[in-house]
Amino acid sequence: MRRKKLLAIAAAVLMLSAAATMPVSAASRTFTLNVEQTESTSTLSGYGTGNVEYIKNHASSHDGVNLYLHYKVPGYSYRESHHIFAEPGQTTRPPRWDKATGHSGTTWRGTMNSWWFNGKNCAAEGKFHAF
Repeated sequence: MRRKKLLAIAAAVLMLSAAATMPVSAASRTFTLNVEQTESTSTLSGYGTGNVEYIKNHASSHDGVNLYLHYKVPGYSYRESHHIFAEPGQTTRPPRWDKATGHSGTTWRGTMNSWWFNGKNCAAEGKFHAF
């Protein structure tokens, strides 16, 4: 009897500690731009606030890379929230700045592309969050 009670308490503590470390409603998206692509896009939907964490441009890239974060509130078109840039071999981590739309149905779209229009031969990774 005592063993079952200890197991139940241990399970409850484990579940509570796991719940305390998880964000209530948040998502992150890491996406890549490959050398054969001119653009890479990733989206997250259903969150009212978003921000950019970083862009990492690989040293093998032939040019600088942009990362744009746009948002779309239902019934409206996309608008730019963030724009960061990284030269080849550089990682850019902007100061944290949260864009709040006030609408939990907002779609967040991250887009990476070469500094030059339709440019290729860039390899990069970017990450953004929505919550």
